[in-house]
Amino acid sequence: MPEDFNNKQRTEGRELLRLVFFGACVCLILVLLYVAGSTPIRTYELGDSDCYMRLVRVSELYRYGGWYDAVISRSNAPYGESLHWTRPFDVLLLAGAVPLSLFTGFETALFWWGVVISPVLLIAAFVALQWSTRPVLKDDGPFLVCFVFVLQSMLLTYFQPGRPDHHSLILLLFILSAGFALRMILGPFKAVLFYMTGAVGALAVWVSVESMVPVFIIIAALGILWVLKNGDFAKKSLHYSLALFVFTGISLVLERPRHDLAARQFDRLSIVHLGVLGFVAVFWIMISLFGREERIFQRARQRFSFVLAGAAAIAIAASLCFPKFFAGPFADVDPAIVPIWLSKVSEVQPLISGSNSLIIPIQLFGAAALSLAFLLYLLWKDRRVENRDGWLFISFAAVVFVLISLYQIRWSAYAQILLIIPMTGLMVLLRRKGPQTGSLKTLKNVSIVMVFSMGFLLIGLLADAVFKKSDSGESPGEVSLIGMCDYLSGAEEWRRQSLRILTHIDFGAEILYRTRHEVIGTPYHRNSPGILDTYEVMTADADEQALEIIQERGIDLLLLCPDSSESAVYSRPGQTSSLYKRLLDDKLPNWLRKVDLPSDLSSSFLLFETVE
Repeated sequence: MPEDFNNKQRTEGRELLRLVFFGACVCLILVLLYVAGSTPIRTYELGDSDCYMRLVRVSELYRYGGWYDAVISRSNAPYGESLHWTRPFDVLLLAGAVPLSLFTGFETALFWWGVVISPVLLIAAFVALQWSTRPVLKDDGPFLVCFVFVLQSMLLTYFQPGRPDHHSLILLLFILSAGFALRMILGPFKAVLFYMTGAVGALAVWVSVESMVPVFIIIAALGILWVLKNGDFAKKSLHYSLALFVFTGISLVLERPRHDLAARQFDRLSIVHLGVLGFVAVFWIMISLFGREERIFQRARQRFSFVLAGAAAIAIAASLCFPKFFAGPFADVDPAIVPIWLSKVSEVQPLISGSNSLIIPIQLFGAAALSLAFLLYLLWKDRRVENRDGWLFISFAAVVFVLISLYQIRWSAYAQILLIIPMTGLMVLLRRKGPQTGSLKTLKNVSIVMVFSMGFLLIGLLADAVFKKSDSGESPGEVSLIGMCDYLSGAEEWRRQSLRILTHIDFGAEILYRTRHEVIGTPYHRNSPGILDTYEVMTADADEQALEIIQERGIDLLLLCPDSSESAVYSRPGQTSSLYKRLLDDKLPNWLRKVDLPSDLSSSFLLFETVE
């Protein structure tokens, strides 16, 4: 027995080393491609506005402290912008940047750690995925699932270099949560396991409240299994919900100052989320107390009635205490910015829409079809299958995430993670068929892996090439701000001045990061005043309307980039004239002066200075 245990430990150790080596190779290749300028993100640039704003936020935390201060004073000038992000990912960025700053300046260290942090988290995701899938995948399955993982376009987008964004951390924590959930469901009750699972879930909710969805899926799965099987699932549900409540409470105390603990916010960890998790814990405490009477929960019908009544009671309590909870993180968003900005944000678009690539839906639906075939075989044809409850959990969670992915594409990353598990199970099953020795076995196994991992990706690329032919001209993402920011920082006429700039909201965060200047608008729902004022100025019918806002804000410069998406944003339905159109036509009001830009900038940008 000890010898068998030692052999198993050595085997698992070798698998882990092989996986870390594989992950390190993938990470190195991704970073080298970035440095060579061969990725969608150009060298010395970052993935999007969120990435630049994250580094601005972390840099201010490093310089000035203020753990509880979430306000970026140079944004939404002169009022400042309060971000909805929380601190865990900031800590990860500091944890890498501070040691690196011993060899270079902090800003340089922060930038390059920001470039590589998501690929580094990808290595951690490989290890977590191998550990998480071990209860249901056999043979080489835990390794093969990582190979399939890295070829899923949505997942690779979040883990690519140049994306210092908390989404990579959220997905890593989701993978860990899924692994813990499988062990909770399949194994006997162990208090340590359940409280570790609750701690990971609470950390995920702390990072982003969107993690309430996977947390509630796990809670629902445990509740459904209690209804169907009874056993010790009531005890498991009780301790998981208690652990979530306790560790979420600790997270809340760490994130917020004492005077702000009772604040009700829906887009960031607050008393709202702690309260709802508390309602769930109270329900399972009541089930535990009632369960002392042996007869009360003997029948599935009785258990179902209690769960249904409990779910209704929790929903009613949440609605009464926190009326906007079910509206989600955007519950408090200003309705005025929805049509002019939020409705156009790519991650909140439906999975199938004219503006999105076809690669993601093809990969998702392809994986769903293969997974369905495997799960039907596994759960219906062979009812004695080992780890049946684990596969049922994966099926349930995958269905939920596929459905909400149809509503918003951002959820498809969770669905892809879940679907590649049964897809890999089918791949392992097929590898057992046919020749088992010699070159034919090698050819068969390699072919199966290549088809399963790359087949839908290639079909998606082909579909994009045929049905999504790009328009001629530069896309908005190809306009680089580096040269413009260098000019704004180094121009002799503004040397040592901090200017207030009104420009396209997608440019705001990068200007904050690369210059000392202030901006008005940024693409975040809490900055609705900056978004609306930018829109009102650029779409003003009369110059006097724009001037009123400009004077109120104390704006010094107006920066335009006609090659960007701003032309679509700065327009009202049926409008024939606006300040933006007049500026493009060189019809300037007497309170604006056009700035002569160097030739390499004037081809992409127009800059105007306000005058007395």
